[in-house]
Amino acid sequence: MYLQDFESAGTLTFDAAEKISWKTSEFDTKIMLVVDRRRVNANCLALCWDELDIHRGTPVAITVGEGPTHNDAEERRALVAMVDYFQSMTVPDSPRSRRRRRFSFGGR
Repeated sequence: MYLQDFESAGTLTFDAAEKISWKTSEFDTKIMLVVDRRRVNANCLALCWDELDIHRGTPVAITVGEGPTHNDAEERRALVAMVDYFQSMTVPDSPRSRRRRRFSFGGR
């Protein structure tokens, strides 16, 4: 079993929680989130994300292991991928990056 402690990069929204839940299907191992002494199966995160109240700086732990097939390499890969994905899904958009977006509606 592997464990990674980190602080959330930003607020966890429903959309982010749903995407994180779906991300767990890529792995054959059990993935758990621990927030404020609450343990949640990561694949159920979309059902209880608002109760966890995750904002920037909230301590989060992800544990990986105890899946149907014990494979150290798979568990390590899952841990790194889930921590990185969680952080990328909670990074707040800066106002500056939003202003730079350009949309094209065809034509010139």
